[in-house]
Order: sequence, then C-alpha cells, then structure tokens
Amino acid sequence: MLTGRLIVVGVIAGSHGVAGEVRVQPVTDFPERFERPHSVFLRLKEGTRPARVLRGRRHGPVHLVALEGIEDRTAAESLCGAEVCVDEASLTPLPAGHHYTFRLIGLRVETPDGRPLGTVTEVLKRPANDVFVVQGPGSERSERLVPAIRDIVLELAPERGVMVIKPPEEWER
Repeated sequence: MLTGRLIVVGVIAGSHGVAGEVRVQPVTDFPERFERPHSVFLRLKEGTRPARVLRGRRHGPVHLVALEGIEDRTAAESLCGAEVCVDEASLTPLPAGHHYTFRLIGLRVETPDGRPLGTVTEVLKRPANDVFVVQGPGSERSERLVPAIRDIVLELAPERGVMVIKPPEEWER
C-alpha cells in the first residue's frame, strides 16, 4: 500500500537471459536494496503498478533482478524503460546531517539576513563535494553554483524549505 510519494531508485535497462530477469540501473545510494525481497512500484508509460523483487545480484554496474510474475524474456522486455520506485515511507533513514537529494530540490536559498538568492534546482555529485545549482529569484534567472561546504552552507533545513548560505564575495559585485 502506498503511503507517501514514489521515489525512483532504479530504471529497468533491459532483460537478462530467458527466465525473466531484468537489468536494473540503480539511481540510489543503496543499490543493495535490489538484492533482497521487497515491494516496489513500476512506473510505466501506461501507469504505475505494484511489484515484488524476489531476488537480485550485482552484475557490473547493474543489478539482475527477478520480479514476481515475470517469468520469461518477453515479459521482462516489456518492462524496459520502467522506473523502479519505492514508497517514500520505506526509505532508509539517514544519519543526522545527511539528506536525500530529492528533498533538497526546491529549497529557498537565502543569506543569513533573509535576502533571497534563489531556489535549488539541481544537486551535482562531484568527487570533492556536492554542488547545488541555484536559480536566481524573479526576472534575474541567473544560475549560480554553490559548493556544499560548511564555509558556504550555514544551514540546510529541508523540513522548513530553506538553505542559508554565506554567498561568495564575487556574488556581491
């Protein structure tokens, strides 16, 4: 039963073999979820339907997954391109100070004195640190990159819909 919104954790990239397994490209920090039985939702062009992961295993960059009721290659191929989703209520809890990326999109970005700087539109994953893409407010519509470092990001409060930053000096010019 669905209790919250659906969160995409993978995309079915194709079939594998003749027994109905699908190749799932994970889009989650917890790809091991595809290695154990659990309930998911498949978002297809024709709608969303519940499904059950029976078993899975890592296979290079993808996971090979057996879904309940998908027993041959033809059935598996019909799911190609489907998004594999989970109910938001079933997400793995994160440690304090860590946030799911989808919860950061749309945050208001402002200075410590409350001056609006824009809205987070994207989070770029980079080796050194994440980078927030901030779209400027109003008609300005400029795009700025904000590194996710403590010297810049002073407060990150998705529950209040706000990110408080100390803008770099060059933003003031």
